[in-house]
Formats: sequence, C-alpha cells, structure tokens
Amino acid sequence: MIKELISSNLGGYHSNDFKESNSIDIASYIIEQGHLCKAHLQKEDKTANIDGRISILLGSFEFQIVEAQVKALPEKTDTTVPFKYLCDTKIINFARFKVSANPVALFVVDNERRKLFFKIFTSDYVDYLDVGEKENKTLDFDSSDEYSDEKFIGQALRMVRITNTDTACIVNCGEIRKIIRKAKRTDYRLVNERPEDDEGYDEYRVY
Repeated sequence: MIKELISSNLGGYHSNDFKESNSIDIASYIIEQGHLCKAHLQKEDKTANIDGRISILLGSFEFQIVEAQVKALPEKTDTTVPFKYLCDTKIINFARFKVSANPVALFVVDNERRKLFFKIFTSDYVDYLDVGEKENKTLDFDSSDEYSDEKFIGQALRMVRITNTDTACIVNCGEIRKIIRKAKRTDYRLVNERPEDDEGYDEYRVY
C-alpha cells in the first residue's frame, strides 16, 4: 500500500517547498524589524504573479502598498559579492503592463546568510530590462540592493513634493523639470530623483 502510494501520481511536498517557506519567513522578519513596514506575504500562494503585499506605514497607519514577489536564491549563491538571479519575467510584466497601480518589488532571499535583496520595478528599469516576450531575464544584484527600510521606502515612494494635496497622481517628471527650469525657480526640487534626460518619463506619486 505504501509503495503503491509513493509511486502514484499525487501531489506532495518537496525540499523546494520548505526552502520557499523559509524565504518568506526571513523576508517578513527583516522587512518588519524596523516597524516601518508590514509584510503580508503568503506561503504556497495561489495569487498569480505575486506573493502578497508590503504595507509602508505612517505611524500605525498604512500609507502605501507595494506588490511583492519573494524568491529564494539558488543554493551556493555568494551574496558577499555581486551576483546574478535568473528571474521569471511574469513579475516584470506585472509591472510593465501596470496590472496594479501600486509599485512592484521583487525580493530575493539568501536563506543561508539570512539576507534580503530587492528590486523595485520602476518604469525606467522595466524599459531598461526590455524583456519583450522572453520568459526569463537575468538580473544583477550587489550590496546596494540589500534591504534597508530607508532604501526600500525611498525607492518605493519616489515622491515629488510639489503640492500639499492629499490626492495621489501620476506625473511626467520630465515635463515638470522643464517648467521649473524655464521659470528659473530654485525653491522646488525633485526628491529621490535619479539622473535622466529631459525627455525621460517616470512615475512619481505627488502628495
């Protein structure tokens, strides 16, 4: 009976299932350590493309949601030096086609060293990756991608503090730069701006 059961075509749990569960635990612990973010990550999730959400907090209140996917790095990946991760493009396309209006992040976990790295899929980064119809894309990681609250929150929000409105909106920062420069205004600046040409388009939330 036992031999027949083992040889039958039935679903089961394998080493990778435990590895992925462990990565969710490690990611949640690191993300929540500073009490600035709350992880809502599922094990064995059935949601297409993502494993859950990260809530960025303002005090005790949810201020911004980030859609998240968590993956365990292959064994023997040396994260003490720059490394590569072969990423399924589903999560990149999730950001590319704006399935959600929220920012999208990929977290990769070094289970052995209990370290967490992340990428925020901004529109310029997605364009740079140029996945097209590819099923996989190699992503480059280094120490600058290791998780910290400051880096994650700063990259996820990418705020432009132009007005005091409570309404979030999507703005073309290339056009805003042109207007500010033309008016020769020095009392405005783009927060967390990354260098790009005047024609560059990126998404920022304005509050």
